[in-house]
Amino acid sequence: EYVVKLSARLVFPDELYPEVSTAETTLALNATGSPQSGCATAGTGGLLGLLGLLGLGWVRRFRG
Repeated sequence: EYVVKLSARLVFPDELYPEVSTAETTLALNATGSPQSGCATAGTGGLLGLLGLLGLGWVRRFRG
């Protein structure tokens, strides 16, 4: 079981609720089953996405 705590702080006051500037919530996750590989980010989808981002950055660097 994983417990994730999220918290946020507003940079600018909210128009409807100006007295509230922070929010917190907790999310509990249960992971079941056996993993398909040693790492959750392993696989061709993650690798192709990374290569795509690197290629886009390379093109923008030399065009700009």
